[in-house]
Amino acid sequence: MRYFLSLARGGSLSAAARELAVEHSTVSRRIGALEGTIRLRLFDRLPRGRLHRLAQACRTGAGRPGSTPAQCHR
Repeated sequence: MRYFLSLARGGSLSAAARELAVEHSTVSRRIGALEGTIRLRLFDRLPRGRLHRLAQACRTGAGRPGSTPAQCHR
């Protein structure tokens, strides 16, 4: 979840990687794992990176205590 929130804040893999002090490939793998878990694509991997509308809507609520990634697609 921390990787998703960082990606949502930064808007790109590189920005999230800088914030988390990891390689951008690590952020990509973690986001891919999250997407696989919830069976929902959250992020388009484009040169300038864009969050799907669902991810944009979830990013504010996703940081609430007790929330889970799966709650975003209900």
